[in-house]
Amino acid sequence: MRNFILVLLLGVSFSVFSQTENDSVLIPRVELERVFNSIDTLTIQDSIKTELINEFTLQLKNYEMLTNQDSILLMYQNRQINLLNTEIQLYDDRLKHVDKWYRKPWVGFVVGVATISTSSWIVSNIK
Repeated sequence: MRNFILVLLLGVSFSVFSQTENDSVLIPRVELERVFNSIDTLTIQDSIKTELINEFTLQLKNYEMLTNQDSILLMYQNRQINLLNTEIQLYDDRLKHVDKWYRKPWVGFVVGVATISTSSWIVSNIK
């Protein structure tokens, strides 16, 4: 008996809550095809935009990597400039100590000529 009441209640609920022809909205076939075509077009556009987003993300990562490499190159270039400036300073300091006026070749030549001339004059005047 319980089963019969349950089946009866289910049958009544299906008939009461079922949709009739008057409750439904009729969509013309042409409009329905347009909707499906629009959905297909939007699906294709979505996949294309997803690919573009992936490519742009890859490009962004490449640009970030290039930026990092550029900063590293600039750092090493600045270090090289500092080392070269230090080397120039060391050469200048060395030249200040080594390159005195009395260590020039022409000074030695003049001193040698003066010594020989003075010696020969002294020898010729000692008779």
